[in-house]
Formats: sequence, C-alpha cells, structure tokens
Amino acid sequence: MWTCVGRLERMVNRIARIGAVVVGAGRAVALMAAGGAGIGAAAPPVKDQVKTLPNFVFILADDQAWNGLSVRMIAGDNASKSRTTHTPNTQKLADRGVIFSQAYAAHPKCECSRASIICGRTTTSLNATSKSVRTWAAPVADSLANSLKRLRPEYHAAHFGKWQWSQTPASMGYDLSDGITQNEDGDSKDPDDPKQSFGITKRAHAFMEQQVKEGHPFYMQLSYYAVHQKPQALAETLKKYEGAGAADAKGAADGKGAKGLKGGADRAVNAAMAEDLDTCVGAVLKDLEELGIAKNTYVIYMSDNGGRTEILKGGKGNLWEGGIRVPFIVIGPGIAAGKVSTVRGTGMDLLPT
Repeated sequence: MWTCVGRLERMVNRIARIGAVVVGAGRAVALMAAGGAGIGAAAPPVKDQVKTLPNFVFILADDQAWNGLSVRMIAGDNASKSRTTHTPNTQKLADRGVIFSQAYAAHPKCECSRASIICGRTTTSLNATSKSVRTWAAPVADSLANSLKRLRPEYHAAHFGKWQWSQTPASMGYDLSDGITQNEDGDSKDPDDPKQSFGITKRAHAFMEQQVKEGHPFYMQLSYYAVHQKPQALAETLKKYEGAGAADAKGAADGKGAKGLKGGADRAVNAAMAEDLDTCVGAVLKDLEELGIAKNTYVIYMSDNGGRTEILKGGKGNLWEGGIRVPFIVIGPGIAAGKVSTVRGTGMDLLPT
C-alpha cells in the first residue's frame, strides 16, 4: 500500500500534467501538507508554518446531477446547467476557481462513493461495491483525515452530515462529527431546517470559529443530505418554484418526493431544496471571509453520485453518464479563477491531493 507521502508525490506529478490551471495549487497543497517551504528555501519556524498551513472545506452534495446547478459545467453550453434551479453561491465558487467538467463519482451510489472519497481508493479495493456487502475493507489508519493529521498533527478534522457506513468518524480521524448517520437522519421535522442543511452549516461555523480561535488548521467535510430523495425546502424558497414547472430539477434520484408526488410539484421542491443547499454554501463562504481565512482555504464542491438529467443517459444506481458524472468545483490559494478543466477526475483523487 502506498504511504500517504508517496501518494502526495504521485499526485504532484499527476497535476503537473494537467497544465497551468491547477499545477500551482496542486504543488502548494502537497508541499504545505508535507510541511515543505519550497524547493531550496529554508524552512520557517514551526509556529509560522502552522499559520501558513491551508484549511480544507469539502462540501459533498447528495445525489446532485451533473447539471443540477445554475453553473455551466461546460463553458457556453446552456444544457450543462440547470434551466430553473438558482444557485448563485456555487456560481461564485466557479467564478473564483476551476470547474472540472469531466468529474466522476467512483460509484453510482452514495455509501460506496463516500467510502472511496474518505479512503482514497477504488470501491473494489475496499470491497465497497454494494450496500448489502458487510465486509468492507476500510484502511482506517490511511483515511483522508488520519493521513493528513499524521503528516501534520496540528490539523483538526470534522465531519458533519451524512456518514452512512459502519466505521465511526472518530476512527477515521474526525475529532468532531455527527456520528454514524444515515439517510433518515436528514429528514427534518423542523420547517426552518429542511434536510438538516442549515443545522449542518451552523455546526460548521462553530467548528471553524473554534479552530481560528485556537490557531489550528483544519479539514472539514460537510456531507449534506440534500438533494437526496424525500425532498424538503424552506417555504419561502419553495414559493419561487411552485407553478414554474422546474423542468429539469430532478436531483432526487427516483423523481419521487416525501409523499410519492410526481411531476411539477415534486420537481419544484427538489429545485427549492437545491437552492437551500446553495444558500448554505454561501453561508460557509461568508464565514471564511469574516473569520479572515478565505485566502488560505481550499473549498471543494462535488456530489457523491449523479442524478437523472435530460441530457445524460441513466441516473443514480447505474454506470451511465447520468449515474456517475458529477459537478466538481475547486477554489483556493494558487488556483486560477474562472477556468474550466476537461481533465478527468474522481472523488478518490482528493486524498492524495
């Protein structure tokens, strides 16, 4: 099995082939995570190194289609964005960073894809090929959070939202989490916190605020329950979409809502749910600015798997493009703004990066 440092070195070489769009950022992440100050440069004092270590915020949407945002995944191609769902904050992300237009999930279902992300390995190597398989081979010590903290013990890690597998977040390196959560934990009874999206965001704010206060760099994963089936949305958000058709807002995998509704009403609540998620993305970005750490923080946005669209064949649960092609946006120090990359990537690339 590769060591994490070896994986970092391999990823630097991989990014070098991508080109000028992200090469600087890739080298910065690898060097800073390994504690390097640059080739030929004298290492700064440890205290100063900690101040310059980057933070990482990974936002993982649930079942969001490749074109489920109002962000064009392909420049100039209106079919590569939602026709009705309004997501201005993810548009801000895209404007500030790189859109990977050919990003893919490692598996067309939630739990298997998430395992691949956290472990940085293929689902087959983890034996995580089906929800019914109970013998997943999770390399706990080499999980994303554990690997990062082993390289630089100064890091603290948190996971909020949907977890959906048997290994505990604590064993995988997360100092703070919501525990072992499942799909049903996202079904909120609070009309002011549909899909638990706003609660997750509040916990994220508290965690980041504490890390800044204590001087810790951090890795934080926000695994939102939106836009999974049984859609929920704020009443005021839903009003924007009711009666509008919401023609392509089919982020929920099976096209059925909490009450088994079909057609325009259900598509409307799915679109509203996606906008609520986008509002939370905006809140996280605002927090980063107000805490004074935006310029030293990488934000990664993607979905765990695809959803049904009008332009890609298939959807969640199968290996057609609709099931595995996902939105993927990255911003952070050293990353060029407003770029679109056609380099293929998957969720399991995050750990070695």
